[in-house]
Amino acid sequence: MTSQRVPSILENLAEKHPPIISEEANQQIEQFLVNNHCERGISILEKHAILWDDLHKGLPCPSCNKRPMKRERMRWQCAYCGMRSTDAHHKLLYQIALLSNNRVTKQLAQDMFQLPSSEATRKLIFRAGFIKFGVKKGVYYSHPDILAVTKNRSGHKSKNSGHKT
Repeated sequence: MTSQRVPSILENLAEKHPPIISEEANQQIEQFLVNNHCERGISILEKHAILWDDLHKGLPCPSCNKRPMKRERMRWQCAYCGMRSTDAHHKLLYQIALLSNNRVTKQLAQDMFQLPSSEATRKLIFRAGFIKFGVKKGVYYSHPDILAVTKNRSGHKSKNSGHKT
């Protein structure tokens, strides 16, 4: 059997075997599952017993992939290939958000980017479109695209990301 025949075989089976439940019941079940879906709150790093300190630090160059790029005059500069970028940090911030259950702190981002200034780190996070939650020492930032996917979490609270704050 080829993969091209699979759809037609499935259609034939669907015609021979009508659904047991009504379309209305099917929609109710679908709505129930969508409304009651809850993401698992376990961090990918925790699941695989990886520490933040085990990860490579510094922003990789999008061109040559060497680390770290240096932040100079609101641009990233690669010391190896000379590439300059104003938004090279977006990809790494997104990856940090994925690894931290979408709870990016200034300290975490500053450590991963190897930046000397927490204020510069805050500006990078803010300008990348992250949404701020909490106040004072409890502040963290979430990527809006990931937040939209995980919006069914109650109050957007999950286990600690595992990074020292």
